[in-house]
Amino acid sequence: MLPTRLGDAYYWGNFVQKQPLLAYRYYQQAESQLAYDDSDNDNDIKADIYYRLALCLFNGIGTSRDIFAALSYINEALTYSYYDRTHDKFNWQSLAKKIEDLRSAIVNEFDNEIADGIQLD
Repeated sequence: MLPTRLGDAYYWGNFVQKQPLLAYRYYQQAESQLAYDDSDNDNDIKADIYYRLALCLFNGIGTSRDIFAALSYINEALTYSYYDRTHDKFNWQSLAKKIEDLRSAIVNEFDNEIADGIQLD
């Protein structure tokens, strides 16, 4: 999917200058092009796209930091990572590990803020 690759280029600064806002917008564009019907179209790439959106939202890259939205996206990514596993998608273990790590970081952030008595927006 082209928008995802362009987003990665701007996110990491691969062959272009890093531009977080453009990266986030390309990831949003990739999400808007996903199939949301009952077909299996795009199930193999949904985990990737949702992971990237969660990463941007959690770290405030190209957008305002929003850990509630990040948690929502990472949960979607986790769901579709099971699809990757059951269909033996190439290199699914690597993405599954990244998803688990980010989800843990997001949940830890919630736990820390609750423990500190900070009310989340």
